Amino acid sequence: ESRPDGRGANRNARLFRAAARLPVQQHTGTTTVRVAAPIQVADEDLVVRRLHGLSPLAGTDVDALLRNLGCRTLVVTGVSANVAIPNAVFDAVNLGYTA
Repeated sequence: ESRPDGRGANRNARLFRAAARLPVQQHTGTTTVRVAAPIQVADEDLVVRRLHGLSPLAGTDVDALLRNLGCRTLVVTGVSANVAIPNAVFDAVNLGYTA
């Protein structure tokens, strides 16, 4: 997810610069960043936005939320098997989780 003005987004790697040139942008509030069907967000769900980086654990409240919920083991899934998934697993292990 990113802001339309690009503020807060990474620009320090070719991957980010290439993503900024794609015809479909993942801007806050657009359909490209909505939770995909058939998944539905319930009132009790915790939703965390991320405007930068390659891992959901870096620069977000995800670590604090998981610890407060008593989570120690993470099952990591997603669509970016070559970038986001490995980064999330490495970050989780470095933070002491079993992944």
